[in-house]
Amino acid sequence: MGQKLSRRTARENAFAVAFSATFAQEPVGEVIALSREEGEYELDSFAEKLILDYDAHAEQINGLIEAR
Repeated sequence: MGQKLSRRTARENAFAVAFSATFAQEPVGEVIALSREEGEYELDSFAEKLILDYDAHAEQINGLIEAR
């Protein structure tokens, strides 16, 4: 984790990493680590929290999306 990102950038990068984890069907922790190694998406603590919170509630979130 480098410097603190703007909230907008943190949200955008968190979305991109969560999206990648969903479609790669990889554990979120591995995708976060890979993102850190490759530097594709910079993540700060806020971005990582967003990703982990999404992962913890993914089933509920997906259920709400599917219901629409």
